[in-house]
Amino acid sequence: MEITLLDTPGHVDFSAEAERTLQVLDYCLLIVSGPDGVQGHVQTLWKLLKQYEVPTFVFVNKMDQPGTDKEKILQELQTRLDPACQWMGAGEEIALCDEKLMEEYLETGSRI
Repeated sequence: MEITLLDTPGHVDFSAEAERTLQVLDYCLLIVSGPDGVQGHVQTLWKLLKQYEVPTFVFVNKMDQPGTDKEKILQELQTRLDPACQWMGAGEEIALCDEKLMEEYLETGSRI
């Protein structure tokens, strides 16, 4: 298996370069700053990822900084990006977003 990692600048000044990159991705890891929350450029990238139908994982970094509120960030992700955003390990909530995962959870009680 060959994996190629593409790192694009997150700053709005590089939007054109980032958009060109999105067109060739199989998957995306979108990094959001915990203290800063969902900024306008993150929303723009999210819309483009949906437009190009790129499966996306959102990683929230810097959660250890003072004043960073996990629940507030999750609410912002759900409000500004997608209601299906959940913390990893939230098996029941994730299962609600996918029929196959829901069946697995109901049959086995296993958290994914």
